[in-house]
Amino acid sequence: MQKGLFVQITEGPHTFLLASEEAVAIEHRDRLNAGSGGDTVVASYSSRGEHWPAVSLARVLGFEAGVWSKAVFIKNSETTLGFTAEQVQLLRDPVPMKIRPFTMIGGRSGDRSLYRGVSIEEDKSTLIFDGGGLTRLIKAAMDR
Repeated sequence: MQKGLFVQITEGPHTFLLASEEAVAIEHRDRLNAGSGGDTVVASYSSRGEHWPAVSLARVLGFEAGVWSKAVFIKNSETTLGFTAEQVQLLRDPVPMKIRPFTMIGGRSGDRSLYRGVSIEEDKSTLIFDGGGLTRLIKAAMDR
């Protein structure tokens, strides 16, 4: 996807950002196969002979959310993994925001932080996912 833009992800009352270049694909629910991994894998996408599993972002992060509509897929060194969310949209124009990078100590994804930074706009702050930390968290959830 195009560099410099963000994908906005909404789950329940929570909103996150992901750098668009970290997303391989965004797929609508009707283009995905129903999950086959018990409670963990809720959907999957098949592309060019590859099988991409997706987990529920809300379930992995430990909060309630409504019905998901889309899945975002991120490529790591081994495979492509994804997560589902209620709303996902590509922010088409660069949004004027102040991004403050940080590293969170003791993140749930192990040795790499789940978050890369925070976007601060007037009175609202939005956490920005780190693609590598997010794929590690997804993989850990799938391995349980």
